[in-house]
Amino acid sequence: MSVPEKPDIHTYVTLMEEVKLRMAVLEFFGSGKGHALYQPSTVESCCLQVRKILELIAFGSLAANKDIYSQPMRSLLPIGTLVVCSEILRK
Repeated sequence: MSVPEKPDIHTYVTLMEEVKLRMAVLEFFGSGKGHALYQPSTVESCCLQVRKILELIAFGSLAANKDIYSQPMRSLLPIGTLVVCSEILRK
């Protein structure tokens, strides 16, 4: 009997599959086998793919580690900041 997959893992895998597709576009343009209508558009398309790949990796990390990221991050903030924030929230 197989262990059911968590939805978070499914989301992570889906995002990483999109990363693979965008990497293929980068390879296609970078190898010279393909291009947009003119050079600046090709460069812009490559830059867009890199940006999207980085975003997908970041979102994948969030999806795979949702439990960690959803924990309160109070230990990361200085105590003075927490006091000021709590005063603002009370108003």
